Amino acid sequence: MKYLSTSALLFLVVSGLNRNEYGMGNEHIKVSHSLWLYVVLVGLVIIVAVIIFFKRSLKTSKPDLSSQAYQILTDRYRLGEISKNDYAEISNRIVLDHNNDAIEKEKLRLAKGEITIAEFDDLFDRLIEKW
Repeated sequence: MKYLSTSALLFLVVSGLNRNEYGMGNEHIKVSHSLWLYVVLVGLVIIVAVIIFFKRSLKTSKPDLSSQAYQILTDRYRLGEISKNDYAEISNRIVLDHNNDAIEKEKLRLAKGEITIAEFDDLFDRLIEKW
């Protein structure tokens, strides 16, 4: 922003002022039409930058359920809540990538221990059929 305001000031000084049209005593300065074009362009750049910023912040705020499920599963294994075999079976199911939010939510439930592996497999099959 600092460079933007500096360039706007430089543009005003170099090309925006008509030096021949100073007022006598009341010191009015008439500004050329190219200044308005420059102001509009700067305004559009600022608006586009704000829109891009908000779109990117919305994309990054969406939680990644697969990585969250994997972290929960790893924590449960470290705490001794599940065996090494259960950890391996569940992690194999969690690692598979699916672009379906319902499946991702069920992976999270599986990692938390809310459903069993058999229940997950059954739900997975039903969700794949619907999808």
